[in-house]
Amino acid sequence: RMTDDWVPIFDKSLPDIIDTLRDLELDIALDLAGHTSNNGLAMMAHRVAPVQMSWLGYPNTTGLMHMDYRIVDHITDPVDADRSSYTEELVRMDRCFLCYTPPTSLPQIEDKSSRQGVVFGSFNAITKINADVLDSWIKIIAQVPGSKLVVKSLLIGEDKLVDNVRKRFIDQGVDGDRLEVLGAMHNPFDHVNLYNEIDIGLDPYPYNGTTTTCEAMSMGIPIITLCGDIHASRVGASLLTAMGLEEFIAHSPEDYINKAVRLAQDKQKLRALQASLRDRLMASSLVDGADYTQHFSQTLRDAWGRYCETGVSRGIERHGDGASLMVSAE
Repeated sequence: RMTDDWVPIFDKSLPDIIDTLRDLELDIALDLAGHTSNNGLAMMAHRVAPVQMSWLGYPNTTGLMHMDYRIVDHITDPVDADRSSYTEELVRMDRCFLCYTPPTSLPQIEDKSSRQGVVFGSFNAITKINADVLDSWIKIIAQVPGSKLVVKSLLIGEDKLVDNVRKRFIDQGVDGDRLEVLGAMHNPFDHVNLYNEIDIGLDPYPYNGTTTTCEAMSMGIPIITLCGDIHASRVGASLLTAMGLEEFIAHSPEDYINKAVRLAQDKQKLRALQASLRDRLMASSLVDGADYTQHFSQTLRDAWGRYCETGVSRGIERHGDGASLMVSAE
């Protein structure tokens, strides 16, 4: 209903997919999956459009010479950062490269003013929680008396897996009495409502959260993130910058620990943040779909205009009315 045309290709063979897409005479093909499950990189490798762009679903280069551009922003991928491993030309939007659409029905944010202890939490994929992250979390709760840690992940849906994760954390030094591990909740409302159980969100590193960070802020939960030197470790910084919350962006593990501990100790500031974050999110560019559409549309038009003017995009050059493929040295 949102498109002029919809062409299902999932059940087709690769040659049929390539023929189908080329017959459509596309101007721009957008890859949204990168190297994740059921991706379409194989068809992009055969070039199905004069301009091919990667965006959103995969936080790294595709490695394809025929992927012309990757859409990012100035925080996730600074101009002066080393991006020599990218096969794509980076296109930096003049705002966060993401836009968040909150659920239509958000749970009420509970008043936590009478809560004594502080509960830290992470609802990110369990695969993002490595030994360094866990070590930082152990140090954080050790420095905040009476604090607890809640870990929830969609990937731990069975009780046995929950028990295995809990044992892994305890074996690495987490006090079992201060730890709660929760598995998947398939009701979106119940999942988001669970943020009421925590006070401060801890972003994993070097692979930051994205949707989880936005969900947490929609429920009044401030996030502490560690900004690294690759795209996946700078998404948290981009999201918090869009919210005007740069003070919660750390630049070293020690800084990450200190910021989490200081916020936990400043109850007045913490409770004020919890009461105001949802309104702050709703007023930010992160949820401004119209603004995002304008910037994103212009990004696509600029890429297409460049091709129309020069006949060249990453890896393709036009000759007359036709097109011939070439390998770019860039």
